Amino acid sequence: MEKRYIKDIRLGLQEEWVESVIQRFLSVNHFERKISFAGNVYYEWSKFQGIESGIPQLNRFFQYQYKDGLLHLEAWIGNDKVEMGLTGWGGMTEKYPYLKGMQQLVDELLAPLPKDHYAVAALRKEMRKEKRARYVGAVVLFVLLFGFMAVWAWARQAS
Repeated sequence: MEKRYIKDIRLGLQEEWVESVIQRFLSVNHFERKISFAGNVYYEWSKFQGIESGIPQLNRFFQYQYKDGLLHLEAWIGNDKVEMGLTGWGGMTEKYPYLKGMQQLVDELLAPLPKDHYAVAALRKEMRKEKRARYVGAVVLFVLLFGFMAVWAWARQAS
């Protein structure tokens, strides 16, 4: 199984400001605060809240901790049977929008820091790679889908 999307970022910013940015992200994206059996706080967003569709749900999960200027973020999708990171093919239609949202959150948190700071530059480079991989995956999926449709249309005409 893929690992969770994890970022450890030395921000060194005011705790109140970091907390307000993250809480706004959670609120805008309709995450609900939960507590695990082990007593850990995490946040969950369910696409099908209150709807019994019969389709296995892939919910979004989020955890964070900000202490002594160090931010630890974890994000993943899953349900009671599976947990997946935010990259790779499985669950792609759920992963990519969430990955994009996480990257926007990180960009907002990095905004007050100097752009030439070595840690910020390295993190931005890593995020550019993630974005490229996200776009490549979407293009490959589109090409496969287009190819399938072309073969299907050709087969229909041939019969």
